[in-house]
Amino acid sequence: MEVKSKTVGLRVAAGVLIAATIIVAVFASGIELPSTQSLSSVAMDTGRLTVLLTDAPVDVDELWIEISDLAVHSAGDGDGEWVPIDFSVVGPTLTFDLLTYQDGETLPLADVELDAGSYNKIRMSVLEANATYYRVDDEGNEYIEEVPLKVPSGHIDVITNFNITAAEEVVVLIDMQPDWVSISHSNNLRPVLKATVSQAKEENTDA
Repeated sequence: MEVKSKTVGLRVAAGVLIAATIIVAVFASGIELPSTQSLSSVAMDTGRLTVLLTDAPVDVDELWIEISDLAVHSAGDGDGEWVPIDFSVVGPTLTFDLLTYQDGETLPLADVELDAGSYNKIRMSVLEANATYYRVDDEGNEYIEEVPLKVPSGHIDVITNFNITAAEEVVVLIDMQPDWVSISHSNNLRPVLKATVSQAKEENTDA
């Protein structure tokens, strides 16, 4: 038993000696170990982007739009790049009646963390759009007419400029005003778009 105890003691002492040697070697070589401060600074290189959608009245009873993708365009060197962002709702696409978002009502399109930087466009890729009319025929019977609308480019671009900075929240409110002339004359969805940007410091929710 005495020999076995001595063997265990020697192994423990050897392990301590090896650990001490490694620690001394790391500090002697000048290698910096990760710290809480450095990890926090990396996490702070993002801010929050919220995208909301609202509408102005138009002479259509319902205006249904199905969006397949949402992206923001970075204003970096050269032509920049498109950065895909997720919808606020779960699902591969987002379908909504635009006309329900009037008089201060808004549709949350996205609420995401985004890399710090400058951005100058928001793009909505449109799969389908339909105008719905409530009609009455000559005999007084009510019926619904659905008219497919074309989106010539397959997407709707919102020209806007905003900066994402560390620990700040940017809210972009898109006011989509359908062009009644385009809808009624050529069945095209060519909305007039206005974007309002507001920016505020994010609140620290850490205990």
